[in-house]
Amino acid sequence: MAVDKDNIRIMVTITREENEILKEMAKKENRSVSNLVGTLVKKYLENNTETSLNASKPIKIKKVLRKSLFEK
Repeated sequence: MAVDKDNIRIMVTITREENEILKEMAKKENRSVSNLVGTLVKKYLENNTETSLNASKPIKIKKVLRKSLFEK
């Protein structure tokens, strides 16, 4: 399936157990796993960024999020 010009495709590695959980969740919501994961990421970003994802200005990620994502 083609990806819209405003979107990108990414690849992640998860455990088989995590995949089964996602499949069950997606089935309950009548979604694909890919759509569910995209929705989860969008909601996470909306809840953890200082500006809206729909804003025209750049997104500023909270320091807490930066630390959790990029520091070990």
